[in-house]
Amino acid sequence: MDLIIPKYDLNHSRSIMGHGNFSYNADSGTGMVDTTIVDQKFALWDYVMKNNLLSSKDDLTRARAISLLKDKTIYMYAFMKLNGSPVKARWTQDVVLSDVHDRVLFCAANQHLGKSTTMDFDASTEFLKNHNKRWVGLLVSGSLPQSQERMRNIKLLLDSMSNIDYKMKDIEIDQKGQSNATQLSIFFYDEKTKKPLYSNFLICCPHTSAALGYPADYILLDEVDFWEDVKGGQIHFFNQVLDPRTYFTKGKIKGYSNPNGKERMMWFLWNQVDDEGNPFWHRYHFNYWDKTEPTQKEFNRSCIGKTKNEIESTLLAKYTTTEGSFLSTEEIEDILDDDLVQKGDQAGYGKECAFFLDVGSVHDQSALVGVFLTENKEVPEIPLINAFYIHKYPVGYPLARVVGIKEVDVEDGWHDYVEENPSVKEVLDEYAEEIDGTKYQPLFGFDATGNAGMIPLFQVADVDAVDVIFSGKKKWHMYQRVQYYVQQRFIKRAKERDDNTIRGCDFNYQFSKLLVKKNTSTTYKQIHHENEDDLDDVPDATAGAIHLIENPDLPSLSFSIINPNQSISEDDKKTEDKEPENPKLKNQYIPSYVNKTELRNWIDQHEDNYV
Repeated sequence: MDLIIPKYDLNHSRSIMGHGNFSYNADSGTGMVDTTIVDQKFALWDYVMKNNLLSSKDDLTRARAISLLKDKTIYMYAFMKLNGSPVKARWTQDVVLSDVHDRVLFCAANQHLGKSTTMDFDASTEFLKNHNKRWVGLLVSGSLPQSQERMRNIKLLLDSMSNIDYKMKDIEIDQKGQSNATQLSIFFYDEKTKKPLYSNFLICCPHTSAALGYPADYILLDEVDFWEDVKGGQIHFFNQVLDPRTYFTKGKIKGYSNPNGKERMMWFLWNQVDDEGNPFWHRYHFNYWDKTEPTQKEFNRSCIGKTKNEIESTLLAKYTTTEGSFLSTEEIEDILDDDLVQKGDQAGYGKECAFFLDVGSVHDQSALVGVFLTENKEVPEIPLINAFYIHKYPVGYPLARVVGIKEVDVEDGWHDYVEENPSVKEVLDEYAEEIDGTKYQPLFGFDATGNAGMIPLFQVADVDAVDVIFSGKKKWHMYQRVQYYVQQRFIKRAKERDDNTIRGCDFNYQFSKLLVKKNTSTTYKQIHHENEDDLDDVPDATAGAIHLIENPDLPSLSFSIINPNQSISEDDKKTEDKEPENPKLKNQYIPSYVNKTELRNWIDQHEDNYV
């Protein structure tokens, strides 16, 4: 057996994930870490001990065997004990301990992967290492009790070893006689004179400690995302206090925490890049599914009583937006339907469809979404919405081509894109219903907010369009319906049929970036995307399509589709306007999928039984 420490081959241009599964359901995923390496290390040391290679007569063999102890995992396995047994790091711990980069982040699920224990391993092995100079390590926690807990665990590891002579003392004694920091020290001596050469110091302290005035060679941040009452804020504290501790020493910093939203220190550090645009930190991202033998039953049990953000922070180790994510990742992923994916565009043939176009501005995309209803076997009273047609037009695609006007500028440079981007007119003709030789256009609407100029375009193209005002309170109510259908899994979708995704802003991405914001000047909330580079054209088009197919302003979903050239008689309009509202229904919420006319008739027939 070769006496060589096995190495990880990792691409740090992206965060290092375990199984890469960040959903609520068990999934094998695709691993980025060779999980066998840690076992190879244990086998390697077992081989050394079995063959007594530390006492080998061959100088090279003996030197190679001793050099294996430079690896932290092998060193702990050889000399330290935990609960009476040799310390055996997990692969999630070993890959972080093996990283020699000067900036490392370990973002992991809470209480499942031994995150804090990894930090204890890291601190104790660095403390015992001969750095050939004076060395200072700082382990910084969010509170004094947390700091004391870390010190106790580190002492347990050190005391499990033989012939380790270190000192411990309390420092920073306050007026009440209480220590605010604890220091470990160990001296290294000249082999000949036995005089001390230098020493290592490991200080465990809360982030309020004056010990943070020391220059440091190694800084460990304990559950940094959950530090409270940080003077000046977490990011200011890192920039002004923590990072400068390493300027003179060229020291290392490692952060250990499960994430606590996108407004905290971990997310700030997670997204730092160097002057070449590469990630400044080596980032490790592990969650519940990366633990030893995870089970769906245990995961589900751990979710009981927790909010979505709490589950994503503590179990899935996901950075959520504390401002309020509109939908969870699981909810968004669950609506993709294999049957609709397989059928594609053909799923809408013979169905009573509704289409909605979100009109893209100069820097946005126009998006067309088509839906139809099917029976909901689980809750028959509420239909299932099937979003079978999802198409994003290229950014800058001329609106005349989007609509389907025949007289377009053929020299506009977009001719080669026409075949892959059917116009609204072509799509509506494709799904038109023919009755007695006459074709009837599917229900179609568009976002008329700021797009009044679209009305004459649709008239020229002979497209009957419902102009929907998509803003303010109405937009919020429309998105509430989207949220209801998605969370209840009463909507299914196909894949996007286009190849026009830009900057990775596909269906899932656009929905995941929707945020709920409270407007202080209104009584209703607002929907926004996370930042200006994100797009929300597909969510808007989906909300509009749901609004049409499940329109609360219509008496029923059983709408009549009229010829664009046919007009409603004045008598019919007067009849519609004067249709009486049954007083029994006044101030009651009637779901929009309920036929109100039939409901009124039923009430009249069962007057005595109606309460």
